Amino acid sequence: MESFGPLNVETLAGALFTEDPTEANGSSIVLLLRYKGSNILLGADGHPSVIEAGIKRLSPRKRLKLDAYKVAHHGSRNNVNQPLLARIDCSRYLFSSSGAIYRHPGREAIARILKYGKRGSTPTELVFNYRTKFTKVWEAASLKTKWRYTTSYPAKGQQGIVAFEIV
Repeated sequence: MESFGPLNVETLAGALFTEDPTEANGSSIVLLLRYKGSNILLGADGHPSVIEAGIKRLSPRKRLKLDAYKVAHHGSRNNVNQPLLARIDCSRYLFSSSGAIYRHPGREAIARILKYGKRGSTPTELVFNYRTKFTKVWEAASLKTKWRYTTSYPAKGQQGIVAFEIV
């Protein structure tokens, strides 16, 4: 198993950000689901500047309150930035990737969420669709304590999270 060494959230969050320039990813359909008072943003593979602009149109004067954000492009480091996180009020971030091809979610993306995505006193919740070497690194108790977050993974024996309830 590949070792990533100790994680430094401050350094990773401050890494140079370059937005994903690919046309295919930019043509994704981003969807805001609203149901019985719950709001869930499905980021697809959307570019962060496009998602941010859409949020600004929906909520021009304040952050958009979300119960969950399915992070764009599986949490690619090129699809999560500080301006986007500043437009949302969210403590639950969903990641759908095994990391098999592109090594998602990116450590920089998760670090940015932990540093810039925190709102209020609720701990951040990172919900991973797979338990992999790319997601298990976030289980470190010292990081969870310092950055006030929890992690969730599929139940033992399941390939991925197949249902998630917002309460």
